[in-house]
Amino acid sequence: MIKIAIGIPSRGQVPLEWALNFAHIIKATRYPLQVFVSRHYCIDRARQQLVDIAIKEKCTHLFFLDTDVMPCIYKDDKFIPFPEVINEMIKYNYPVVSAIYLSKRDLKPAIYEHTPNNKLPFKIKEVDFEEIKNKTFFVDAVGLGCCLIDIKVFDLLEKNGYYPFFEYVTDYRNKLEYSEDLDFSLKLLKCGIKIMCVPIYAKHIATVNLLPDKTFEYAPLSD
Repeated sequence: MIKIAIGIPSRGQVPLEWALNFAHIIKATRYPLQVFVSRHYCIDRARQQLVDIAIKEKCTHLFFLDTDVMPCIYKDDKFIPFPEVINEMIKYNYPVVSAIYLSKRDLKPAIYEHTPNNKLPFKIKEVDFEEIKNKTFFVDAVGLGCCLIDIKVFDLLEKNGYYPFFEYVTDYRNKLEYSEDLDFSLKLLKCGIKIMCVPIYAKHIATVNLLPDKTFEYAPLSD
């Protein structure tokens, strides 16, 4: 029987817009689910902790949802919040299904391709939004802020010696640094798994700062 774990690496408080959308996601999801929040300071430890809890609770899938993104679909030339995100992703019956991150500035898709350079294993793939709009495709790496992972993936990774599953890789002497998202994606590739991107879009959301002169500015929650 399907049982979904929703894993949230918490930043503390969340915008009201995000909280309302999350409530709609819970209401719309047609499968039994449990919600887990990790407040670990390090993002890689937070994701690892969420996986360990999901496994312990015998969940079949883990849905990561970061607190700075909102799952949307693109229809009639606009982005519309999509509470059916989990129901839609699970239909694909694929090990790792992800929404597509879009840059806040120019809607560039944040998808990556593998390189032979050990110091920089991935580079941004130059793709325009129009090229991938409302399409399903496979990528080497992507951000993990809105994705559904079959729990069996973690068993496969561990059997191949990849534990912990997420590490923020940093080696200052050799000028090597890449995020836990890319580290996880690299481990997947070594196990023969690419990530499936489906036509759901992880739109970044922002808060508003009120300035002393009573004007305001938008404050993105991430880059």
